[in-house]
Amino acid sequence: FTPEGYHIKIITLRDLNPRMLWAQIDDGTIDGAILIAPLIGSPLLEWHEHTQLPCVVVGSALPESLGFYCVDSDSEGMITEVVRWLIALGHRRIGFVQGPAEQWSARQRERAYRRAMAAYGIDVRPEWLARGFYTQEGGRLAAEQLLQVRPPLTAIVASNDPMALGVLEACRQQGVCVPNDLSVVGFDDMPLVSLANPPLTTVRNPIHEIGYHAAQALLEQISTGEVKRGNRLIRGELVIRQSAAAPKR
Repeated sequence: FTPEGYHIKIITLRDLNPRMLWAQIDDGTIDGAILIAPLIGSPLLEWHEHTQLPCVVVGSALPESLGFYCVDSDSEGMITEVVRWLIALGHRRIGFVQGPAEQWSARQRERAYRRAMAAYGIDVRPEWLARGFYTQEGGRLAAEQLLQVRPPLTAIVASNDPMALGVLEACRQQGVCVPNDLSVVGFDDMPLVSLANPPLTTVRNPIHEIGYHAAQALLEQISTGEVKRGNRLIRGELVIRQSAAAPKR
């Protein structure tokens, strides 16, 4: 139970068809719902059109046309800051490891990368991007592609930390020295990435603030009956460690 007297019920989507999912959510015992990063095309998005249940989304900033209230990190703003910082160090050939195409956050982070590069007049070549599916193994496989680019990339931005760790793994396997040969930047500042070899430069995701404001917004909707819509984006922090530096070439 929460201090406000609410019982928390966790429902996972695995092995649930939409009808079973809706039955669990709309069984009359739930006062509100927090949806964690629903995928593009998720049945949860369709369900929301047919219910009056107070609802808040975390982990994704959905298009406002979908009618949700979302609390998330400012992914686009922070990826833009990462690219600008790398360019200020002297990097121009910056690769990007994409997340899953069905994830809103992955699309937003890739869009920010492309826009930031374009703002500096840098044309992003197709081979500068590889999809990593938000996993370490996916990041390693994506890095194997990116390390074949010629002329070589001088930096790689991964749109989450597990993929960035996969990039570091691929570099070790291929004898690429980070950051002397290649700078690597992640996103999220997961536990233990500061202990990676080398310690990972990344974006610290304000997960505590996101969770707090999401719960606060949901409780407010439950108590007032007023439906909130729109996005609240919370700024993260660029954490500079030893995996990124000025290019040597």
